[in-house]
Amino acid sequence: MTKLATYIQVAEAHGIQTDLLPCCQQSYGRRTAGDTGQNGFSRGWTRQQPMRTGRFATRGATRRGRQTGYTPPTSGGPASTTGTCPEDYPLLEQPHNDNQVRVGTRLALTNMHIPRQLILNEDCPTVSGLLCVGLREVTRDTSTPTEAWWQVMPAHDQILQGGEAIHYGTQIRLRHTTTRRYLRSQADLQFKDTDMQQIVTSDRQHSDSNDHWFVERGDNQPMRETDVWSGTIPLVLRHAQTGCVLTLTQEGNSYSTVCAHDSGQNQDKWQLMFR
Repeated sequence: MTKLATYIQVAEAHGIQTDLLPCCQQSYGRRTAGDTGQNGFSRGWTRQQPMRTGRFATRGATRRGRQTGYTPPTSGGPASTTGTCPEDYPLLEQPHNDNQVRVGTRLALTNMHIPRQLILNEDCPTVSGLLCVGLREVTRDTSTPTEAWWQVMPAHDQILQGGEAIHYGTQIRLRHTTTRRYLRSQADLQFKDTDMQQIVTSDRQHSDSNDHWFVERGDNQPMRETDVWSGTIPLVLRHAQTGCVLTLTQEGNSYSTVCAHDSGQNQDKWQLMFR
């Protein structure tokens, strides 16, 4: 299954309207099983330009609260290689004049509802032994601490070149730069007595499709497969296996990170920081 076809399947499972021509069956700049006889990437590939007249996917009220019966992609991700993703990519610090997010980019995520950064809390293990992901307040006088930095990595069953630009609709992983643990959510890890899921990190030795997140635009604009992930556009991260989004929930005066199917205004939108 191509990356585009996988994303269409997830979008339709969410009740998101798509207006696509049959071009969605073509390969997305990478060789598919029909091209090579096996699933695999072609290094030195040439990106195909899709023939498209409609929007890739619409965002809005039709997305919210329609996650019941969500079925994850059976392929485990976009068109994958026969091997596994290398666990070491160069850590890329973004130049000031470059806003394209790439394989290996180091970034921090700040929520757009309240000034809080996503951090790994090593002092907070969950019942399953995984570590909690929390929030820290951001002020003008505070620098970004080490626990807030994450590295963009391909899905665990993909092999991409370091520095390759990432497009919207791609499945990625976010690896904590110091602990090398991946941002994760699971259907069986509920947040307290709610239908929301906990946000945790995987252990160092194990990574699977529960660490996969779809990269989506958070500015309510149409999403096209040719659009490169930009650090200037608000980000929405959608869990590839369950369809929920990385967001916040409020309890009194405190906030927690969760994966939820229904989110308040801007609570599921994140601003990228590169330095």
